[in-house]
Amino acid sequence: MDPDIVAAFDEPWLPEAFARNLLGGTSLLLWETCITFGSEVEFIWSKPNRSPIKWLYLWIRYYGLAVQILFSIMIFRLPLPLEGCRTWYNAQFMLVQGLLSSIELVLVIRVYALYNCNKRVVLLMGVFLLSEIGALFAAVLQNTSTMHFTPRCYTVPEPGLVMPYAAAMVANHVVIIGLTLGKQFLGNRAVWGRTPLVQLIMRDGTLAFVFMFLLLCMSMAHFAVQINATFILIIWFFPLMSLAGCRLILNMHQFTAVRASTRFTTNIIFGLDENGSRSVSVPSSDCPSTRSNTLELDQL
Repeated sequence: MDPDIVAAFDEPWLPEAFARNLLGGTSLLLWETCITFGSEVEFIWSKPNRSPIKWLYLWIRYYGLAVQILFSIMIFRLPLPLEGCRTWYNAQFMLVQGLLSSIELVLVIRVYALYNCNKRVVLLMGVFLLSEIGALFAAVLQNTSTMHFTPRCYTVPEPGLVMPYAAAMVANHVVIIGLTLGKQFLGNRAVWGRTPLVQLIMRDGTLAFVFMFLLLCMSMAHFAVQINATFILIIWFFPLMSLAGCRLILNMHQFTAVRASTRFTTNIIFGLDENGSRSVSVPSSDCPSTRSNTLELDQL
């Protein structure tokens, strides 16, 4: 974009507004970490090291907090030289994608469990996730060679260069929510779909999609309308993503703790019995066969 247009948007009040909102986001994550630390120790730290969801939670929580603190520190390190601005601009995209992809992996694992450990389903979601990451790299490479920056590293990216990445991100989330809602439709017509565990997975998955989609719309508004007020909205994208990702995992484990007193099982098998009818039972192993599969909470 023309450097004169970029400079016109670099108003005096923006640096202070950036700093206040970045510190606000950091305070939110620190507060959230403190109030959920007891649940984290009880439900996450106690999980075996082989559990992928344990490491995904810790990554979302502490990577998210560390990057948010880094963002807050960097706002006081500006201005930077041109090459420094370009490097920092690329780094921000990569850091945000590192958090977004980890949350998407949590959703992928949940859908994978809903579909009875179906490898075709996880392959489909994996293709869309990799496409999203590839689109990000393409957007970064195309943008940085032509973009202009103000001394405070402010810039306005060309919407046409960012939209392919946005489209790949939306497509990835549409696939995840489409598979979730498809299973919900089938489950509501069967016994297993009315179990509390399955309903919780579907409800949280749907809410996570809506929340992530709204955050995405906030970011796209920044690139599309190019109004200063939208820059403040995009600052909250990262801390809210981190908060939502951790809550998504904790909700599941807190749910089972409440149900434990009623002998609620954390594993569900849904498949076909000898007569070909839909059946629901407590499993003895993980994904035991192609005819009946396990939905195990420890993997969600």
